[in-house]
Amino acid sequence: MNPPRWMSGLHHDADFWFTHRLSAAQDGRRCAVCHTEGECAACHDGRVRDRRTHPNDYVTMHAVDARMNSDRCGSCHRASSFCVACHQRAGVAASSSTSSRALGRFHPPASIWSSAPVTLRHHGAEARRAMRTCTSCHSEQDCVTCHATLSRGGGGFSPHPPSFIARCGSLLRASSAPARSATRTSTPYAPAADRAISP
Repeated sequence: MNPPRWMSGLHHDADFWFTHRLSAAQDGRRCAVCHTEGECAACHDGRVRDRRTHPNDYVTMHAVDARMNSDRCGSCHRASSFCVACHQRAGVAASSSTSSRALGRFHPPASIWSSAPVTLRHHGAEARRAMRTCTSCHSEQDCVTCHATLSRGGGGFSPHPPSFIARCGSLLRASSAPARSATRTSTPYAPAADRAISP
């Protein structure tokens, strides 16, 4: 049973899936004539979800859409509440609990992902293999937090093998864009003073 067109804004046409929020926000009592609050909650809390909104396993792909079209995401989701709370539960937010981070939902445990010895499952190897996968969620600042020199406020972990220092200057001059924020200091970059993880 569909409300008649003369009931302003309530006709459940093809666009209603996307525009119903306006009607509900304007006067939720009109919705309540046919729908229960439980129906809204079942859909909005993810228990029941029409695939027109997000396809299966969208959680693993949503970062690209969120970066490209955040206004569309913001029509339903609020970054300061919905996104932050979900990222905390998933263990991918800086403010996530230690127990959430230990789940390793998106990355393997730290013993594999970020500790020595470096294996093919280490984040450095993954970044070299598929940087676009990393940048779908992470920004350069995430790398710089650990890989910038100590004098630049980073952790001082050099992402380069020990033999890199001999080629560093010529590579940096050839391409000024990469790693500038990690290595620009008033003194030359000196990995020996920082901690290096060997491959």
